[in-house]
Amino acid sequence: MELKKIIILPFLFIIIGLNAQTDFRSGYVILNSNDTLHGIIDYRNDLSMGSICRFKLDKNAIEKIYYPDEIIGYRFNDSKYFITKDLSNSNSKKGKVFLEFLIKGKLNVYFYQDEIGDHYYIEKQGFDLIELPYEEGIKYKDNAPYYYQSTQHIGLLELYLQDAPDLRSNIESIKKPEQDILIMLARDYHNEVCKNEQCIIYEKKESPVKFSLEPLVGYEKFAQVEDYTSGSFIEYGANLYIWMPRSSEKIYFKTGIAFAKIGNTRFYKVPLQLQYVYPSNLFRPIASLGINYYAFNISGGHYPFHLLHASGGFIYKILKNTYLSANISGEFTPIWDKIMFRTDSRRIQLVSYSLNVGLYIEL
Repeated sequence: MELKKIIILPFLFIIIGLNAQTDFRSGYVILNSNDTLHGIIDYRNDLSMGSICRFKLDKNAIEKIYYPDEIIGYRFNDSKYFITKDLSNSNSKKGKVFLEFLIKGKLNVYFYQDEIGDHYYIEKQGFDLIELPYEEGIKYKDNAPYYYQSTQHIGLLELYLQDAPDLRSNIESIKKPEQDILIMLARDYHNEVCKNEQCIIYEKKESPVKFSLEPLVGYEKFAQVEDYTSGSFIEYGANLYIWMPRSSEKIYFKTGIAFAKIGNTRFYKVPLQLQYVYPSNLFRPIASLGINYYAFNISGGHYPFHLLHASGGFIYKILKNTYLSANISGEFTPIWDKIMFRTDSRRIQLVSYSLNVGLYIEL
């Protein structure tokens, strides 16, 4: 089999299988009978977990799917808690859904995500469950564009929290409803009007942005394709991974720099990629797709270009926040760059392949 096919085929199988991946974590389901079932629950994105709960009694058990009208709610141990609420009377008219319970107290705050975006709901004894409306965008006045942010959420919060006038300035400063801001406001309100008991914050406290660093060493070989000269070399460098846990704990933005020297030729590579990491405690398969920006410095001349990149591999946990990493990758000519590569061919061609190992460190 040709080398190109050997490299491409694993990437195709990885990409096809991404949607089928599961991430079962310890938790429990509260049935409509008020009975509790302990087991493991599939941890997906907020969009999915607002409409469906995939539950198993253990890893070898048959998966049971619960919908909002079938259970009171479900929770991941010491983490996210979802409760069934009926939104039939709300603007969305969605019927029963799973709302993420962010904080329970004298003012309850819930979160829900659908195809339109993020939604926040508040609830208080004597008041109905209601969504905090918000919209932003560009509007026109006298044919001139201006940026618009709605303020209806401020009025609703002032109504629900009218018995805590000291919080009015805090409410008026909320330009946009967001999780951290609403949780802090509900906590302050609870402490203001209730001195005898504490509120419960269910939301898992996490940094909105996280980083990982990966120093690495690798072997790369260029093939005799178009204007590229065949050759192999050892490269050194480091990758930086950036991700937002609230949006996804599986998708990362990957960048960094690698370099090598072959005789008088210096070589630099900067990745700009999206990486998928299969969630697991010990062994995590990974796959990346994007571009690599290359630059060769030959006899004082600077020769930049970029290539399509696809890779697959794994990270293996060896310490609390440290993993051993390994991946194999291929770089290909982009079909839209035939001018840059000075070729009339529109076929994607394998330009190089590489093997890298490193230490993946969660900061």
